[in-house]
Amino acid sequence: MKKLLLAGAALLATANTAAARDITIAQSSDLRSNNPGVNRDGNTDSIILHIVEGLVGYNNVGEVKPLLATSFEMSADGLTYTFKLRTDVKFHNGKPMTADDVVWNWTRYLKPETKWTCLKDFAEGGAAPVAGVKATDAATVEIT
Repeated sequence: MKKLLLAGAALLATANTAAARDITIAQSSDLRSNNPGVNRDGNTDSIILHIVEGLVGYNNVGEVKPLLATSFEMSADGLTYTFKLRTDVKFHNGKPMTADDVVWNWTRYLKPETKWTCLKDFAEGGAAPVAGVKATDAATVEIT
């Protein structure tokens, strides 16, 4: 009986050790930037996409679905998008994500000096020009 208990304890100890192991991967080059959407390449994107998320993303069949948002809707005229944010998202320092954080990020990306790859699409004259980003409450963002 003691041998059986000892074997079971050893098995459990081994299982816990396996769960705590590191995963090491090799990349063919260093990251170009730790600023999402700036100076992109495949290696950079493969790392950054494990660190940051957008308000929305695509599911397996290409439909746009919420990620950091819980829901989103478009106004009747198609010019304003309202995003309700998840309230369970925290930054690495434990601070909760708020609508003000989303506004700060969008404002930063829309500045030419950020060199955001997608700026041409969202700047005046682009495919989807952003006229404004505002927080309507702590968990709601409107992008016009």
